[in-house]
Amino acid sequence: MKNCQEPGSHIWYTTSSNAKRKYPMTWQIVEIQSDYKVGINTHLANKLVLEAIELGVISQLQGFSTIST
Repeated sequence: MKNCQEPGSHIWYTTSSNAKRKYPMTWQIVEIQSDYKVGINTHLANKLVLEAIELGVISQLQGFSTIST
């Protein structure tokens, strides 16, 4: 993960109290140069896109009657 961040970049992470996990925190997103957000957790991408479509954030994907996941 050393190449995925720069000094001063903001890291978005989540914590878990699950004792079976190897690490208690999961790195989700890094903000590069405060202009770009880079998804680190690839399992989160589909969930974020679905939420963005449902909230109307992605205007090009509005107007469809169904969403397949």
